[in-house]
Amino acid sequence: MMPNDSDDVTVMPGGTATAARPVDAAMARARALLALGPGLVDALGQTGGEALSTSLPLMQRAADDSSDLLAVNQALLPLMTALGASSKRLGWWQWFTGERLEREVFFHDLQSRIEDLARRGDQGLAALRAQARALKAEDQAMAGHIAHLDAEVAAGQLLMGELQSACSEVGLSREDQARLSRRIANLQAMATATQLTRGQYEMALSHARSVADRFIETRSLLLPLWKQAMGFELFSQRLARTDEGN
Repeated sequence: MMPNDSDDVTVMPGGTATAARPVDAAMARARALLALGPGLVDALGQTGGEALSTSLPLMQRAADDSSDLLAVNQALLPLMTALGASSKRLGWWQWFTGERLEREVFFHDLQSRIEDLARRGDQGLAALRAQARALKAEDQAMAGHIAHLDAEVAAGQLLMGELQSACSEVGLSREDQARLSRRIANLQAMATATQLTRGQYEMALSHARSVADRFIETRSLLLPLWKQAMGFELFSQRLARTDEGN
Protein backbone atom coordinates (compact mmCIF):
# COMPACT_ATOMS: atom_id res chain seq x y z
CA MET A 1 0.00 0.00 0.00
CA MET A 2 1.36 3.41 -0.96
CA PRO A 3 1.65 5.96 1.85
CA ASN A 4 -0.69 8.94 1.89
CA ASP A 5 0.68 12.45 1.71
CA SER A 6 -0.21 12.83 5.39
CA ASP A 7 1.94 9.88 6.51
CA ASP A 8 5.06 10.82 8.44
CA VAL A 9 7.87 9.13 6.51
CA THR A 10 11.61 9.36 6.94
CA VAL A 11 13.87 8.48 4.02
CA MET A 12 16.95 6.63 5.26
CA PRO A 13 20.28 6.61 3.44
CA GLY A 14 20.06 4.39 0.40
CA GLY A 15 16.50 5.47 -0.35
CA THR A 16 14.69 3.20 2.16
CA ALA A 17 11.53 4.80 3.57
CA THR A 18 10.57 3.97 7.17
CA ALA A 19 7.87 5.32 9.44
CA ALA A 20 9.19 7.95 11.87
CA ARG A 21 9.39 6.93 15.52
CA PRO A 22 6.37 8.14 17.52
CA VAL A 23 6.91 10.81 20.13
CA ASP A 24 7.84 9.32 23.47
CA ALA A 25 4.84 10.41 25.55
CA ALA A 26 6.57 9.75 28.86
CA MET A 27 9.60 11.82 27.89
CA ALA A 28 7.39 14.61 26.59
CA ARG A 29 5.46 14.64 29.87
CA ALA A 30 8.67 14.58 31.90
CA ARG A 31 10.09 17.56 30.02
CA ALA A 32 6.82 19.45 30.43
CA LEU A 33 7.04 18.83 34.17
CA LEU A 34 10.63 20.05 34.23
CA ALA A 35 9.38 23.41 33.02
CA LEU A 36 7.53 23.76 36.32
CA GLY A 37 10.70 23.58 38.37
CA PRO A 38 10.20 22.40 41.97
CA GLY A 39 6.44 22.61 41.40
CA LEU A 40 6.59 19.48 39.27
CA VAL A 41 6.34 17.30 42.38
CA ASP A 42 2.85 18.59 43.16
CA ALA A 43 1.84 18.59 39.50
CA LEU A 44 2.72 14.93 38.95
CA GLY A 45 -0.50 12.89 39.08
CA GLN A 46 -2.44 15.66 40.75
CA THR A 47 -5.77 14.13 39.63
CA GLY A 48 -4.83 10.78 41.16
CA GLY A 49 -7.71 10.21 43.58
CA GLU A 50 -10.77 11.01 41.53
CA ALA A 51 -11.57 7.59 40.07
CA LEU A 52 -12.10 5.84 43.40
CA SER A 53 -14.42 8.44 44.90
CA THR A 54 -17.67 6.80 43.76
CA SER A 55 -16.61 3.16 43.46
CA LEU A 56 -17.64 1.84 46.88
CA PRO A 57 -21.11 3.48 46.98
CA LEU A 58 -21.77 2.30 43.43
CA MET A 59 -20.85 -1.30 44.22
CA GLN A 60 -22.92 -1.17 47.41
CA ARG A 61 -26.01 -0.02 45.51
CA ALA A 62 -25.50 -2.77 42.93
CA ALA A 63 -25.14 -5.33 45.71
CA ASP A 64 -28.31 -4.06 47.41
CA ASP A 65 -30.30 -4.18 44.16
CA SER A 66 -28.99 -7.70 43.44
CA SER A 67 -30.01 -8.86 46.93
CA ASP A 68 -33.50 -7.35 46.57
CA LEU A 69 -34.12 -8.99 43.20
CA LEU A 70 -32.75 -12.32 44.41
CA ALA A 71 -35.12 -12.18 47.41
CA VAL A 72 -38.09 -11.55 45.10
CA ASN A 73 -37.14 -14.47 42.90
CA GLN A 74 -36.67 -16.76 45.89
CA ALA A 75 -40.11 -15.74 47.20
CA LEU A 76 -41.81 -16.35 43.84
CA LEU A 77 -40.66 -19.92 43.30
CA PRO A 78 -42.27 -21.56 46.37
CA LEU A 79 -45.50 -19.61 45.82
CA MET A 80 -45.83 -21.05 42.33
CA THR A 81 -45.69 -24.58 43.74
CA ALA A 82 -47.99 -23.92 46.70
CA LEU A 83 -51.01 -25.46 44.99
CA GLY A 84 -49.17 -28.39 43.51
CA ALA A 85 -49.67 -30.74 46.45
CA SER A 86 -53.43 -30.29 46.37
CA SER A 87 -54.01 -30.39 42.63
CA LYS A 88 -56.32 -33.42 42.87
CA ARG A 89 -59.86 -33.29 41.46
CA LEU A 90 -62.23 -31.84 44.04
CA GLY A 91 -65.49 -33.73 44.49
CA TRP A 92 -68.81 -33.14 46.19
CA TRP A 93 -67.38 -33.75 49.68
CA GLN A 94 -64.82 -30.97 49.27
CA TRP A 95 -67.62 -28.75 48.01
CA PHE A 96 -69.79 -29.67 50.99
CA THR A 97 -67.05 -29.00 53.55
CA GLY A 98 -66.02 -25.73 51.92
CA GLU A 99 -62.59 -26.98 50.88
CA ARG A 100 -63.25 -26.05 47.29
CA LEU A 101 -64.24 -22.49 48.21
CA GLU A 102 -61.27 -22.20 50.53
CA ARG A 103 -59.01 -23.40 47.73
CA GLU A 104 -60.35 -20.84 45.26
CA VAL A 105 -59.98 -18.03 47.78
CA PHE A 106 -56.46 -19.21 48.49
CA PHE A 107 -55.68 -19.29 44.77
CA HIS A 108 -56.85 -15.71 44.20
CA ASP A 109 -54.86 -14.52 47.22
CA LEU A 110 -51.85 -16.42 45.97
CA GLN A 111 -52.22 -14.94 42.51
CA SER A 112 -52.36 -11.44 43.98
CA ARG A 113 -49.19 -12.05 46.01
CA ILE A 114 -47.38 -13.44 42.98
CA GLU A 115 -48.37 -10.50 40.82
CA ASP A 116 -47.20 -8.06 43.50
CA LEU A 117 -43.86 -9.84 43.68
CA ALA A 118 -43.58 -9.83 39.88
CA ARG A 119 -44.13 -6.06 39.83
CA ARG A 120 -41.51 -5.61 42.53
CA GLY A 121 -39.18 -7.79 40.51
CA ASP A 122 -39.74 -5.75 37.36
CA GLN A 123 -38.84 -2.59 39.27
CA GLY A 124 -35.83 -4.28 40.83
CA LEU A 125 -34.67 -5.55 37.44
CA ALA A 126 -34.84 -2.03 35.99
CA ALA A 127 -32.86 -0.67 38.95
CA LEU A 128 -30.27 -3.43 38.66
CA ARG A 129 -29.84 -2.81 34.94
CA ALA A 130 -29.29 0.89 35.64
CA GLN A 131 -26.65 0.02 38.25
CA ALA A 132 -24.98 -2.36 35.78
CA ARG A 133 -24.77 0.42 33.19
CA ALA A 134 -23.29 2.74 35.82
CA LEU A 135 -20.74 0.07 36.79
CA LYS A 136 -19.70 -0.40 33.17
CA ALA A 137 -19.31 3.34 32.67
CA GLU A 138 -17.27 3.65 35.86
CA ASP A 139 -15.13 0.69 34.82
CA GLN A 140 -14.31 2.39 31.54
CA ALA A 141 -13.46 5.59 33.39
CA MET A 142 -11.16 3.65 35.72
CA ALA A 143 -9.41 2.04 32.76
CA GLY A 144 -8.61 5.50 31.45
CA HIS A 145 -7.56 6.62 34.91
CA ILE A 146 -5.15 3.70 35.25
CA ALA A 147 -3.62 4.58 31.89
CA HIS A 148 -3.15 8.16 33.13
CA LEU A 149 -1.52 6.98 36.35
CA ASP A 150 0.79 4.63 34.47
CA ALA A 151 1.83 7.49 32.18
CA GLU A 152 2.53 9.75 35.17
CA VAL A 153 4.57 7.01 36.86
CA ALA A 154 6.60 6.52 33.67
CA ALA A 155 7.32 10.25 33.48
CA GLY A 156 8.24 10.34 37.15
CA GLN A 157 10.63 7.43 36.76
CA LEU A 158 12.36 9.28 33.94
CA LEU A 159 12.71 12.30 36.18
CA MET A 160 14.27 10.12 38.88
CA GLY A 161 16.48 8.36 36.34
CA GLU A 162 18.03 9.77 33.22
CA LEU A 163 16.61 13.26 33.83
CA GLN A 164 17.70 13.49 37.47
CA SER A 165 20.47 15.94 36.69
CA ALA A 166 17.97 18.09 34.81
CA CYS A 167 15.80 18.10 37.94
CA SER A 168 18.68 19.47 39.93
CA GLU A 169 19.29 22.10 37.27
CA VAL A 170 15.70 23.40 37.52
CA GLY A 171 15.98 23.75 41.29
CA LEU A 172 14.83 20.45 42.84
CA SER A 173 16.56 19.93 46.16
CA ARG A 174 17.30 16.54 47.70
CA GLU A 175 14.16 16.95 49.76
CA ASP A 176 12.14 17.66 46.60
CA GLN A 177 13.56 14.55 44.96
CA ALA A 178 12.66 12.47 48.02
CA ARG A 179 9.11 13.85 47.80
CA LEU A 180 9.08 12.99 44.10
CA SER A 181 10.10 9.41 44.86
CA ARG A 182 7.29 9.08 47.43
CA ARG A 183 4.87 10.62 44.95
CA ILE A 184 5.75 8.03 42.32
CA ALA A 185 5.31 5.20 44.83
CA ASN A 186 1.89 6.57 45.82
CA LEU A 187 0.80 6.78 42.19
CA GLN A 188 1.89 3.17 41.63
CA ALA A 189 -0.09 2.07 44.70
CA MET A 190 -3.12 4.01 43.47
CA ALA A 191 -2.93 2.35 40.05
CA THR A 192 -2.77 -1.07 41.71
CA ALA A 193 -5.73 -0.27 43.98
CA THR A 194 -7.76 0.97 41.02
CA GLN A 195 -6.99 -2.20 39.08
CA LEU A 196 -8.16 -4.29 42.04
CA THR A 197 -11.35 -2.22 42.16
CA ARG A 198 -11.94 -3.01 38.49
CA GLY A 199 -11.76 -6.70 39.41
CA GLN A 200 -14.40 -6.15 42.10
CA TYR A 201 -16.55 -4.34 39.54
CA GLU A 202 -16.35 -7.36 37.24
CA MET A 203 -17.44 -9.63 40.08
CA ALA A 204 -20.35 -7.29 40.90
CA LEU A 205 -21.39 -7.19 37.24
CA SER A 206 -21.19 -10.98 36.94
CA HIS A 207 -23.35 -11.44 40.05
CA ALA A 208 -25.86 -8.84 38.81
CA ARG A 209 -26.14 -10.61 35.44
CA SER A 210 -26.68 -13.96 37.16
CA VAL A 211 -29.43 -12.60 39.44
CA ALA A 212 -31.10 -10.77 36.54
CA ASP A 213 -31.05 -13.91 34.36
CA ARG A 214 -32.69 -15.98 37.11
CA PHE A 215 -35.50 -13.49 37.57
CA ILE A 216 -36.02 -13.11 33.81
CA GLU A 217 -36.33 -16.89 33.52
CA THR A 218 -38.89 -16.97 36.33
CA ARG A 219 -40.78 -13.94 35.03
CA SER A 220 -40.89 -14.77 31.33
CA LEU A 221 -41.02 -18.58 31.40
CA LEU A 222 -42.04 -20.16 34.71
CA LEU A 223 -44.67 -17.59 35.71
CA PRO A 224 -46.62 -17.80 32.42
CA LEU A 225 -46.51 -21.60 32.64
CA TRP A 226 -47.84 -21.44 36.19
CA LYS A 227 -50.69 -19.14 35.16
CA GLN A 228 -51.55 -21.45 32.28
CA ALA A 229 -51.56 -24.51 34.51
CA MET A 230 -53.69 -22.83 37.16
CA GLY A 231 -56.09 -21.59 34.52
CA PHE A 232 -56.57 -25.11 33.21
CA GLU A 233 -57.09 -26.40 36.74
CA LEU A 234 -59.77 -23.84 37.58
CA PHE A 235 -61.47 -24.51 34.25
CA SER A 236 -61.54 -28.24 34.97
CA GLN A 237 -62.95 -27.57 38.44
CA ARG A 238 -65.78 -25.51 36.93
CA LEU A 239 -66.53 -28.35 34.51
CA ALA A 240 -66.58 -30.81 37.40
CA ARG A 241 -68.94 -28.58 39.33
CA THR A 242 -71.25 -28.36 36.30
CA ASP A 243 -71.26 -32.16 35.94
CA GLU A 244 -72.09 -32.61 39.60
CA GLY A 245 -75.00 -30.20 39.33
CA ASN A 246 -76.59 -32.13 36.46
